[in-house]
Amino acid sequence: MLIEIAAVIAVPSALLYALGIVVFWLRIANEYDSISISTTWYAASLVPRSTAAASGIEVILRGVLYGTLLSSVVLFIEYMVN
Repeated sequence: MLIEIAAVIAVPSALLYALGIVVFWLRIANEYDSISISTTWYAASLVPRSTAAASGIEVILRGVLYGTLLSSVVLFIEYMVN
């Protein structure tokens, strides 16, 4: 029972951290075009874990927010047409 609870906590945390690292890597790679890929990965790996996880959460929540807004606009337009 305790192992399942730990897995439920650990797996999303690891995925959010990985997503946050990728987000920071993309930000650094887009900002500095002349730096190599390995250097940008190294720079992204220096970001603290909590900051990377928070960035992953931000990306997911932003996607949910934009998806909700887009579907609301589509439903509103559909309602107005009919």
